[in-house]
Amino acid sequence: MEGLRTAHKNAGTYVDDANMFTNPAYYEAYQNGKYIDWVDELLHTGTVQNYSLSVSGGTKKIQRPICL
Repeated sequence: MEGLRTAHKNAGTYVDDANMFTNPAYYEAYQNGKYIDWVDELLHTGTVQNYSLSVSGGTKKIQRPICL
């Protein structure tokens, strides 16, 4: 929420929290604790895992690589 508030302040469009929402129902959800702060969710530190598997085989004439 703070990221959205800062963006509105930097753009000169901040009046209050209610005016940051495009739909009054979204502001009501925020007040009731049901709002997801997507800016915060997208920018917070997370865990990344990468996996790789490679298999090859065949005869001298035919090679079959498989990568996943």
